[in-house]
Amino acid sequence: MESSSIKLLSTTQVILSSGPDWKLWINQIRTLAECHQIWEYIDPDSENRPTKKAPTEPTIQMVKENAPADASITILNDDEYKTYERLTKQYTINEKAHNKHATALYAIQTKINESVVVALQYYYTGKPVCEWLQILRNAIAPSDQNRKLRVAAQYNRLLSPPRNQNIDVWMASFLLAYNAAKEENLPDVSGDRAVHNFLHVVSTLQPEFTTYWKQKVQNALAKNKPLPTVEQLHGALRNDRDENAIQRGKAPFTALAAFNTTFQGKSQQDASSTSTTIRDREVPIPRISSWCQKWNEKSNRN
Repeated sequence: MESSSIKLLSTTQVILSSGPDWKLWINQIRTLAECHQIWEYIDPDSENRPTKKAPTEPTIQMVKENAPADASITILNDDEYKTYERLTKQYTINEKAHNKHATALYAIQTKINESVVVALQYYYTGKPVCEWLQILRNAIAPSDQNRKLRVAAQYNRLLSPPRNQNIDVWMASFLLAYNAAKEENLPDVSGDRAVHNFLHVVSTLQPEFTTYWKQKVQNALAKNKPLPTVEQLHGALRNDRDENAIQRGKAPFTALAAFNTTFQGKSQQDASSTSTTIRDREVPIPRISSWCQKWNEKSNRN
């Protein structure tokens, strides 16, 4: 995970240009391959990938020994003809399945070429498409340890209050980093650590919000009840900031540029110079109903 500037909530495909891109990129490829039912044929982690050979068209010689090369079906008796007809029907079915498989492989081949920078395409040029992912993985995919270290570093960088960064951008960055750390099962976000981390950072930004939710957390701990999740706190803060903005006569937050966290590892210059990378986009985030009210109602029921 590197620091760069991309658009938040972009729907543009992930571009593989370096190691940090690998995880999101391979998930993108796997999703498409599984949709086409061919992942097992290109899985980079498999040492025994199956192959699908083209079916062999049946011939007269398959059902009648010593038949001449130019023999026609007229030389077949009834039983031989039935066998030949059965083989022909099966061949037609197998040929359709093989053509479908070949079309799916071509779709994956096209997707890979469209989402891998030219410099990395040299690794697999001239190789069978079923080997491409394994070649790319061996060439640039980070080790599990390096990936965990990178995710942990990104998360911990966001545990300080933003100074020269928009608060809304920090919130989006924190949630992405938190989800990545949670996916890696990092101790940094185990238990309720992330909840306390989030409230600690927010305490310098919106003290009243933090005071309210810290009290909720303390009450939940005292009663041995579930704590609010990071997602709930994030939604509550988002809702609180939206309401404050509306009261001041301003529009609620929208996802703008200036987003400093990305799992793509691309610079602003790279993004603007490549037609397939992130494009300018402003996407309104749906308003969230009052988390405070929901939490109070839930607490009262319990």
